[in-house]
Amino acid sequence: MPTMRQFFVDFFCDFAAKAGTALDLGHSPPGTPQGGVGAYSLVVEHSGIFIEYEVKTDIKEFFIARMLCRW
Repeated sequence: MPTMRQFFVDFFCDFAAKAGTALDLGHSPPGTPQGGVGAYSLVVEHSGIFIEYEVKTDIKEFFIARMLCRW
């Protein structure tokens, strides 16, 4: 089983690649749109992790605003 650190490194690298590709192709990033412009929430299946993030399209970055984890 990977360490918690390795799990998060792998998850966020994969997330950034897939979400970035979706945006480049004109699709929505993963998750549920929230009230703010470019704000999304995401539950990582089978992990107990809930993430709220913002898409910063002008600089091609994601800002993790909140992460709740039940490990």
